[in-house]
Amino acid sequence: MTQQQIAQLVGCHPVTVARALRRAEIPLRRRPPGFLRRAAPRDWLEEQYLVRGRNAPDIARELDTSENLVTKLLRHYGIPRRPAGERSNPFASLDVPLSPAMKTVSHTRNCLPRLRHLINMPGHRNLSAAASALGVYTGTLSYQLASIERTIGFAIINRTQPLAPTEAGHAFLGEARRLLRLLEAHAE
Repeated sequence: MTQQQIAQLVGCHPVTVARALRRAEIPLRRRPPGFLRRAAPRDWLEEQYLVRGRNAPDIARELDTSENLVTKLLRHYGIPRRPAGERSNPFASLDVPLSPAMKTVSHTRNCLPRLRHLINMPGHRNLSAAASALGVYTGTLSYQLASIERTIGFAIINRTQPLAPTEAGHAFLGEARRLLRLLEAHAE
């Protein structure tokens, strides 16, 4: 088990774990020099970060290292950092193709909670009932739905009673369900 994993399990910072291990005179495992560069060669890191849109914390988890070391490696390789406002793709680690609409949504702010809300909307009497069941304000849910529909350029939910997906929305929500399930399974 790594210091980072212990820190997550206990709910503290990895530096606190390292200090406690030193105090208990437990030797810290050191990786051999150049380990990270061998584990993450430039072309692989560039593919993951720039092409697939993965973020540094996600890559660090896969490499079992810290976000700070991944950031240093990006700098070492001269891989440009994404602009501050640009979002990373939470589905990049799944290695599955995304529809153009999902690819667009995956780079928006708070896309995972918004998608979770959207997939649970159909079947409710109206937006108010859906919002109540999801524990959010009606205005928030309405804004999230309108924002995603505006982003992808088509309606996802018919505002009928009960709420029902449009034809395009049915395919989009099916993809969202599948991706969220895969993401949960990947996290385990």
